[in-house]
Order: sequence, then structure tokens, then C-alpha cells
Amino acid sequence: MARSYVQANIARIRSVPWSGWNALAAFLAPWIILPLAAFIAIRILAPHIPGLGWYEQAFTAANPDPKASFALVIFDAAGSFAIIGYYLRKHHARLRDLGIRSFSPGRALLLLVILLLAFSFLIGAAYALVALLDPSFNANQPQTNEFTGTSSSLSLWALVIIPPFVEETVFRGFMFPAFSKRYGVVVGAIVVSVLFGFAHLQGNVSIYTFILSLLLCFLYMRLGSIIPGIGLHMLNNYIAYIGIHQK
Repeated sequence: MARSYVQANIARIRSVPWSGWNALAAFLAPWIILPLAAFIAIRILAPHIPGLGWYEQAFTAANPDPKASFALVIFDAAGSFAIIGYYLRKHHARLRDLGIRSFSPGRALLLLVILLLAFSFLIGAAYALVALLDPSFNANQPQTNEFTGTSSSLSLWALVIIPPFVEETVFRGFMFPAFSKRYGVVVGAIVVSVLFGFAHLQGNVSIYTFILSLLLCFLYMRLGSIIPGIGLHMLNNYIAYIGIHQK
């Protein structure tokens, strides 16, 4: 019964109407193209529009104003949802096709506990292996950005609340099914996880997020919904948020 349930989830995941190229566009646009376009536009317009230079801090200042960076977070999130919305409309798809659907709370709770335990073990093993291959690797390198210096509600939204909704929708809800449709769920999960790790642009954090992504893909396959993954992702970010601000 459980096996057929998971197989039905996988079949549903692999039946999405959008393509791998659409998925790649959903990654490149908000993470590379839109920020680059915003940077160029602001650099050109800032000398001519009073006050616009404030947003330029999000790209150029050594210690940018968190409000400017938060504006960029909102811009990227809006761009991500706009692109996905475009492809959903183009392919006559629904939010359910993104994995925004009901799930079994009991099954989800059990899996979340198991995955949290597995995650701790896998992270330790991965860091030990990388340190063995590269003695200069620092597993404890702190993750810092313009939001880690403040514990304001702005940083809570920017680090804990918004990213799980955006990243689970883009990576697990949209990209994972498209690559799985083409290459199978194993390769699809690996490709998405590599891109997810790359998006975080820091060695130890990229390894951490790569493994987290694999587990989130597994969770989606088992439950048929990305909603529990959003919850797990948010819990993970909140734990990291607390750890950062206690240092």
C-alpha cells in the first residue's frame, strides 16, 4: 500500500507539463538574470533619480543597509513567482502540479523526525569526507550576510520566512519534477540539489544545502506535497538563525 502510494506520487511528479528548459529558466532568472538586470538598471538610473542610490547598497556597499537588501529579496521572490506563474498559465497547470496539495499529517510528522536524524548524520559524514579530501576545508565557517548582524523582524522575514516558500516552490515544486520527468527522480534530485547548493555560494553552506535538498526531494516523493518541506526548511532556517544571532 505504502509502496503504491509513493509510486503514485512519483508518477504525478514526473507528469508535469513544463520542461527542463523551463525549470532552468526558473533558476537562472531570479538567481542570476534579474539581480544582474536590477544592478545594471540601478547603476544607470541612480545618478538621475534621487533616492535610488539607496537600493544600490544592496549590490555595492561593504555593509549594505538591510532594508535595501530586503527590497532585493522581495524583488527576486516576486520574479520567481511571476516566472512560475507564467509557465503554469502557459501549460494550463495548477498549483497542485507544484506539489501544493494536502498530505497526511501523521505520515509527515514521522518522516520529519526520521529525516532530521538522518540529516545530522549525513552532514557530519559529508563534512568529514570533504575535510579528508581537502584539509583546508572549514566546516564551521560562519554564514554571514547583511541580515546576520541584526535580529530584527526584517532579518527574520529575509532569512527564515520568505526563502522556504520561494525556494521550495522553485526548486522542489517546479524544477525537481521537470528534471525528474526527463532523467528520473534520482538524477532529478541530484541536479536540483547541485543547483540549490550553488545558489548559496559558500563551501560548507553549499554542502549543507545540497544534502538538505536531497532530503526535501525525498520528502516530496514520499508525501506528494511540498508543504511539509516548506515547514522543514523553515525550521532549519530558524535553527540557523538562532545559532547565528547567539554568536
